[in-house]
Amino acid sequence: MMMKYMLLLWLFLPVAALRAQTAVPAVGVGKASPRQQMDINGDVYMKDTLVVDGMITSNSKVPLLGISQNNEIVKILTRKGNTTSFNFLSYSLSDIGGDGSRVTDFDTGIPVSDFVLSIAGYTFDRKVSLTTDNKVPPVKIRLFQSNSTWHINLDYTGGKSVEGNGTWNISILAVNKIISNMLTPISVDLKGSNNGSAPAAPTGI
Repeated sequence: MMMKYMLLLWLFLPVAALRAQTAVPAVGVGKASPRQQMDINGDVYMKDTLVVDGMITSNSKVPLLGISQNNEIVKILTRKGNTTSFNFLSYSLSDIGGDGSRVTDFDTGIPVSDFVLSIAGYTFDRKVSLTTDNKVPPVKIRLFQSNSTWHINLDYTGGKSVEGNGTWNISILAVNKIISNMLTPISVDLKGSNNGSAPAAPTGI
């Protein structure tokens, strides 16, 4: 009798191991240990809060999601495979010629059609001369578009490096243009006053 039990055990062990290896996720309504499978081919309607527990993924980049006009969650198509909304990058521009502090035109190579850029921070590693009226020269940092890419202009207006060729370190925030919008610049003449207001809300706001 013992031999029969041992034989049956050895017959069922491979089957149990195979089932353990081929186990698939299961679903259940109101059950802590769901056992059923479900295949959805079509639309799913969910109300209130959706909680996903135990989700494991090795992909650190996930698609951009948005809400459509019909209140549907949709995947936002991105340009050139960049799936992140905000990108931080840094440039170190060293051994600057001329007066040692002026960068007239630096091409980042970042396409204007794909990203909107903003200066997040900057440093300059040299002492700078005062202006002709002994004032600290103002810093001029400008991002501009040229030939379909973003360019940088850096300078101490009215001053220059007094310690030779310097180095600018600039931090840039690049926002995926699929979730941002470049609005038309607004010019307002304050007519000598310290107060003013825009003639209207910007188009697109």
